[in-house]
Amino acid sequence: MADTGTVQIVNQIAASKLDLTVVSNDPCCTQPMTGNHLISGLAFGQVGQFSFCRSSWQGCDGKQGYFTVGINSNGVSIGQIGFNMDSHGSLSLTFPVPSNNKFHCTLGTSSLGSQTCVFYS
Repeated sequence: MADTGTVQIVNQIAASKLDLTVVSNDPCCTQPMTGNHLISGLAFGQVGQFSFCRSSWQGCDGKQGYFTVGINSNGVSIGQIGFNMDSHGSLSLTFPVPSNNKFHCTLGTSSLGSQTCVFYS
C-alpha cells in the first residue's frame, strides 16, 4: 500500500498571489488528479500545502507516479512544474524544469522532516 505524502508550498515571489492547479497526471498518480485546484491565492510569505499519493496497483510496481502543476500569479500563467513521487510519500522535481518559466523552485526537506517547495523569482 502506498503512503500519502504532503508538501508545503512557500511563496517567495514578491507582490504575487499564487494559484496551483494540476494540469496532468499519470495512471500511477491517485492524488492529486488533473483539474484539482491545490492552492488558491497564496500571498507572498505565506505557506500552503497539498497531499499526493502514488497508486499501489500492480501496474505501478517499481514505477514513480508523476503530475504537472500549472502556476498562476495574480491570475496570469507563469509556467509549470513537474513532480515525481514514490510509494513511500517522497517527492522530487521533474527535470529539466521548463526554461520559459517565470519563477524558480527548490524542493527540500525541513529540519522537522516535512517536504517543502519554495517558489521564488
